[in-house]
Amino acid sequence: MKKYYKTYAAALIFSVVVTMALTYLRSIALVTEFDSAAVFYVHGAKLPRVFSIVAVASIIVVALLVYFMRSGVKKLSPTPNLSSPIIIFTSSLLAFMTIAYFILTLNFGMKDGFTVMEKAALVLSLPAAMYHLIGTAIPMKNKNIRLIFSIAMILWLFTVLMSVYFKKGIIVNNPNRTLELAALSVVLLFFANEGRFDANVAQPTTYIFLGLTSIIIGGLYVLPNIILTVMRIYPDSLNVAFMVVYGCMWLYILLRMYHYARDIRHIDSNSYDSAIISPYLLENSKN
Repeated sequence: MKKYYKTYAAALIFSVVVTMALTYLRSIALVTEFDSAAVFYVHGAKLPRVFSIVAVASIIVVALLVYFMRSGVKKLSPTPNLSSPIIIFTSSLLAFMTIAYFILTLNFGMKDGFTVMEKAALVLSLPAAMYHLIGTAIPMKNKNIRLIFSIAMILWLFTVLMSVYFKKGIIVNNPNRTLELAALSVVLLFFANEGRFDANVAQPTTYIFLGLTSIIIGGLYVLPNIILTVMRIYPDSLNVAFMVVYGCMWLYILLRMYHYARDIRHIDSNSYDSAIISPYLLENSKN
């Protein structure tokens, strides 16, 4: 097994295992140590401190692992293999759920009204959904079109982030709100970095780090919320419609990072420090 592949596989497996552990810890904390009336964890709660420390330490470990891989990923292409069922499924699912988010948000907004940022998020959600649809429908030679929708995806996440940040009636230092902002921020950075590949200014090392970090922080935020929603124990200030969309984004990022491993597995052992190109691009370069 090649050195680069082993390091990447270790980082990915580590991120997933840690995410599962953090999901368990936060789920228990929300059920046993969270005061919904005060929207804070109870005084003396230990689990929030534990999962916070574990999350930060895990990100540091991931950063170190990615740092060790930096020389081998300078020209790694994350271009999705359009024939891959994984990419097609997750892109289509995320696009569909984003459209569903648009419909649900519009339905509830007609009754309660929209803030400026909520209106912007609503408008941008449809081109954001198109970003994932064209990722599976348009060949990579039309990447300029994908880039336009990539910008819409970034702006949509930014407006969602701002609408959460400026949302009225929510205590500023509410721990659930703080975690939601952190999760949105890291995913925003991930998709911003993904768009850099279409703009031909890629930073693969940063992309991998943000992907693995999104798995950890995003999973810590969304997975306990999904579990408690299924159990009908709803976390404070939970936007169920967007939670489902975020869950799909988390799955997309997870499978995107997994798909990397399949490409990396084909790297020649003597080319660890050389350019690493997706098998999809190599195949198309011959045509």
